[in-house]
Amino acid sequence: MNAREMIRERADVFEVVPVLAKLNDFELEKLTEDFTDEEAIKTGPWIAVHARNQTTLCTLIVGALVLYFQIATRAKHLRFAVKNLMDDIGLGETQIYRCVDAWRGFRQFMDETKTLSQFSSESLKILGAKCSSAEAREKAIELARQGQRITAKRAKQLVTKLGNPLPKSTRRHNWHYQGNAAKVTVSPAEGHSLSDLDAIIQDLQECINKLAAKRYATA
Repeated sequence: MNAREMIRERADVFEVVPVLAKLNDFELEKLTEDFTDEEAIKTGPWIAVHARNQTTLCTLIVGALVLYFQIATRAKHLRFAVKNLMDDIGLGETQIYRCVDAWRGFRQFMDETKTLSQFSSESLKILGAKCSSAEAREKAIELARQGQRITAKRAKQLVTKLGNPLPKSTRRHNWHYQGNAAKVTVSPAEGHSLSDLDAIIQDLQECINKLAAKRYATA
């Protein structure tokens, strides 16, 4: 069977991808030149499920393996090994630790592959974060078991609604940094505190990326 036939027959994705790898763009155009509306309607959701499954699974695999290694190298003389591991993985420490949090929050559901397929990778990280709550995760699992998609936006809504509210006095605390060209003040968002370092660092990294993109756009 060619790649198109394999996809129509819902072959194993790990068998389909190597066949696709042998085709250039021109060959793909020839293979799909009579692609129908009906085929598009059926194929799109199949691809989406596999795309979500792989990113979700990768997030949990990273979290599981890194947590194992962290615990295994907990002796003081082995702590350097964790830093070396972070560098070798190459995702950035913040994202890796978010994977660990996702694993801690959802490892008990690893045998529910259909349920986990409803989660995006980012939603697992949001719901697994320390600022989230068991109630938010449980509600997300309940919705996923009903076949509802748990996107990053949906996950944030659940955390806001069912998270662990902080006292207002805690929310008001800010962090300040004075550099050579800029002064930065970090104010925790509603429902968060400065103790939510992973989430705050992620937001700051996204801010830096947007600022860098603006620089390139005006260059």
